[in-house]
Amino acid sequence: MGSRRPESAKPPISFSAFADGFLCCFAALFFFAAACVSGVGFLSFIFHDVGHLDAFEKGLNMNQDTPPELEVFRQQIDEYDQELIAILARRFGVVRQVGVFKVGAQMEAIQSARAQAVKDRAVRLGQEQGLDPNFMRRLYDVMIDYAHDIEHEILARGAQDEGE
Repeated sequence: MGSRRPESAKPPISFSAFADGFLCCFAALFFFAAACVSGVGFLSFIFHDVGHLDAFEKGLNMNQDTPPELEVFRQQIDEYDQELIAILARRFGVVRQVGVFKVGAQMEAIQSARAQAVKDRAVRLGQEQGLDPNFMRRLYDVMIDYAHDIEHEILARGAQDEGE
């Protein structure tokens, strides 16, 4: 089996372009969810909270009315975000290893049954933790699409190396 994409398939994007887009979407989703929970308008929430984040990172408190307990919660969220991003980096590092393996095994990047099983498992595990199944499905759709893009990029480079 070759690793060529069908002509109708969209071309792979670079890792850095996708990472930037993924992080922007993830941040927007986070701010949107927080705005919905707090009842504040989305744009107001983003601009208000970005100012607080900058001040917090510099050790300043721009809004003297912010309770210290809220700053503690924000710090916890920042720490979880760092952990989440580190876990995503490790996950996609393994995806790259899978892509290299698939080049050597002459396999296609997309294994539809496996992708669906991963999504179904994530939805189930998310539900067990009290997370919305639609959120989990959308999150894993994005992550698996990104994994496929990484694998397509690696497979394309592998095919080029064979042609040289």
